[in-house]
Amino acid sequence: MDMNGIMSNPTLAGDASVKMIAFDCLGEKYVRLDDVLALKNSAKTPFAHTFRQLLTKNPSTFQWDVPLQAAPKIALCWECVFRSAGVCHIQLGEQLAALAILLRGASDQGEEVVLESLADHLASRPGMTLRPALDEIRCEQQRPLLAVLNFRSIDDPIKSSAIQGIVFSLALAYFSPLASGSADTAMPTSA
Repeated sequence: MDMNGIMSNPTLAGDASVKMIAFDCLGEKYVRLDDVLALKNSAKTPFAHTFRQLLTKNPSTFQWDVPLQAAPKIALCWECVFRSAGVCHIQLGEQLAALAILLRGASDQGEEVVLESLADHLASRPGMTLRPALDEIRCEQQRPLLAVLNFRSIDDPIKSSAIQGIVFSLALAYFSPLASGSADTAMPTSA
């Protein structure tokens, strides 16, 4: 899926896949033909190994960035308080471009705490209530789930593809069996 809601058609690898939903900057859900991302390494997931290493070393929080030629750098800030839910802020230059919410389904309580905290945080910013989108994420039953809230329109296909690759790579790293935790306890902070 690109930042305009168009998703390429991934090939499913057995049942190792992630349900995807995405919203525009007004909180409107994108309508797509396909909303499943296969959990496998591919050209669409160029940073999966890097994110797997970062999640192993710092499962609760990390920051990462990559410069782009002739474009502002893309920066990522990962936060995960519960093993069942993580949130990733993606910036293009100095502006928030997207927010990715990754839900494993291990605990409804952990997911609810994360979604409510996110709703409160977004509501505290002028013009950023997106509660209907977050309510729709709550209602989506299939797990694992990758939900993307887009905060700006990306009209450059190179920037859009880069952000898409980063989101897909993070989903692969977070949802893969190597990064999975079984309990929904609070994540330990890394030293």
